Amino acid sequence: MNQHNKVVVLDRGGYTTCTVDLQGATVTSWRLHNEEQLFVTRQSFSQSSSYVRGGIHLIFPHLGLWSFGPREGFARTLLWVLEEGPDTNDTSDVYAVFSLSHDSYIQALWGYRFKLLYKIVLCENKLVFRIGVQNLCVDTPFQFHIMLSSLFRVPDVGKCEVAGLQTYVYKDAEKAGAYIENKKTVTIPERANKVYIDVNHDVSITNIMDGNTLRIQRRNHADLSLWNPGDAPSPEIPDLGDGESKYLFGVKAGTLTRRLHLEPLCSWETSHSFEIVEQSKDKKMIQEITDFLSGFC
Repeated sequence: MNQHNKVVVLDRGGYTTCTVDLQGATVTSWRLHNEEQLFVTRQSFSQSSSYVRGGIHLIFPHLGLWSFGPREGFARTLLWVLEEGPDTNDTSDVYAVFSLSHDSYIQALWGYRFKLLYKIVLCENKLVFRIGVQNLCVDTPFQFHIMLSSLFRVPDVGKCEVAGLQTYVYKDAEKAGAYIENKKTVTIPERANKVYIDVNHDVSITNIMDGNTLRIQRRNHADLSLWNPGDAPSPEIPDLGDGESKYLFGVKAGTLTRRLHLEPLCSWETSHSFEIVEQSKDKKMIQEITDFLSGFC
């Protein structure tokens, strides 16, 4: 770990790495064979930026505007503790464990005693997250939202297709009301925010970096949101540069439509993974030829 910059690097070899900023326990980089998979705004690492905008954030205990504290809760802005690692397990995967606990500042905002444990595992083609919430209050339950908010780097968001959402109910922030998804594959324009409710199986996104597919697996993360801020100013990414929205695909997974209830001295766990499924060389060559020829049409 770089103590000065408070950065933890998981390195599996083969130019496959994951970088975690202890400020918010934010995954700022995931490189697979040296190909960056995550989107981060150009301005994120400037001295004026209070936290990294992009990458993968853990949101807790609140979504959206919050009268008691920062937008989207405090977990993504506070300094986390490296509890364990980086270390290697029996399958040569590299992991680290991070934690965030109540202190006087957090209790002034939220008023509960708790501990978050956040394990990140870097596999050959996969990034795995295991999250635990502990209620350390002796006699007081609490309610919370929890979510992984991820921005993936893509060549063109308009060419990405999402499979696995047909028949699910979704809410569209750009329109009023709830709808049933009737398409086998879903695309999102450069301004979209759809929340799919109680999605209980894997979802895949095609045409990410290098023409590969992203497979998303979740446990106890019921809701799934697909979003892109477009070119209009966004409160979530206020420093997004002109034209940058074309190159990002936003995925939010968690308890987006309801709060969870946790009894005193009890715990709750969830897991989440992103797997890169590489396309075959033949298919990749055909796609490259197709993209080249489309430039003449």
